[in-house]
Amino acid sequence: KQWYQRRVRGCNTAHLSERVARARWKMFGHILRSQTNAPAMMALKFAVSCDMRGRRGRHQTNLLSVLKSDLKDRGFDIMSDFDAVMEAARDRVGWRSMCVTHQFF
Repeated sequence: KQWYQRRVRGCNTAHLSERVARARWKMFGHILRSQTNAPAMMALKFAVSCDMRGRRGRHQTNLLSVLKSDLKDRGFDIMSDFDAVMEAARDRVGWRSMCVTHQFF
């Protein structure tokens, strides 16, 4: 092991990727619980309902694609079950436990 790996392990802190994933899920929950006329909610609904073709070449990794893959790991499909995802986010205790107990990486 490298010296920095030993040092970080000794501090009892979470990996940066886990902290970023947890923050991403907290933000996603806030957006899903917001009002339907909020700009973030309207942008999310547009991104989910829009069926545009992408560019040629390798797909870019963006927030929506990461959220789709995370939701697929948890048994949701945002493209077809958007209302079910919103209902899951409204249950704050269940949403928090889903975000905390799932192993991100």
